[in-house]
Amino acid sequence: PTKNPTDAPSQDPSTTPTKAPSKSPSTDPTKAPSKSPSENPTKAPTDVPSESPSKTPTDSPSTSPSRDPSTTPTKSPTSNPSTTPSKAPTKNPTTGAPTPPLTKDCTDVFTENIPFAGVDFVQNVEMHLFDGDLIFSVSGVDGFTLTDITVTSTGGPVTDTDDNAEIVKLENLNRFDLLEFTISGTGPGEFDLTITCTSDAPTKAPSKSPSKSPTDVPSKSPSKAPTGQPSTSPTDNPSTTPSSSPSKAPSSDPSKAP
Repeated sequence: PTKNPTDAPSQDPSTTPTKAPSKSPSTDPTKAPSKSPSENPTKAPTDVPSESPSKTPTDSPSTSPSRDPSTTPTKSPTSNPSTTPSKAPTKNPTTGAPTPPLTKDCTDVFTENIPFAGVDFVQNVEMHLFDGDLIFSVSGVDGFTLTDITVTSTGGPVTDTDDNAEIVKLENLNRFDLLEFTISGTGPGEFDLTITCTSDAPTKAPSKSPSKSPTDVPSKSPSKAPTGQPSTSPTDNPSTTPSSSPSKAPSSDPSKAP
């Protein structure tokens, strides 16, 4: 028997008291034991309990939890995850074709660095200033292998007169011809594109006093010999059918009403 019996014996003593009491009883025992003790208690409690345990544990715990969970899980996971995710994402994703630049013209020599994403690159060029020749060249290639340059024209069939695979030279083009160049190759990478135009009839001597405001609509049939005495008040409505035999001496008494 105990040398120090309790002063308040239990009114409901255990029918199966422990044969070997704990050598290290809890210093902070629960005031009321659990009404629903676990049917499968762990044999050994965790050495690293969670600092932020879930208030409401999941009803469907994973049968294969991750051994290396994320240290930065997403705060807002997708509500519609893919039902058929890829087992292995592609190593060579397809990049959409870049938006073709606006139509270029022959205002001046044009050079631009172009990214190549693995699909044909198309560039339109218009001979909007004059009849002449055009050179379309690819250079400064970086990570890109050129395989072909093709061209079509609204003015009809055209012929490349340069043997260099990176240069297309077209001669005797007509003014307002619209050309479509297609660059094919393998990439990704980038290249420099240069467009140069030359006129079939360049001026022999440029003007010493060029106009500060040249006309936007030059005459298609300019006069070979402009008048030395232009009218200070030209008519706003010139005749569309002038007389082929004008009078050398106008009437001194013209009619009041024609």
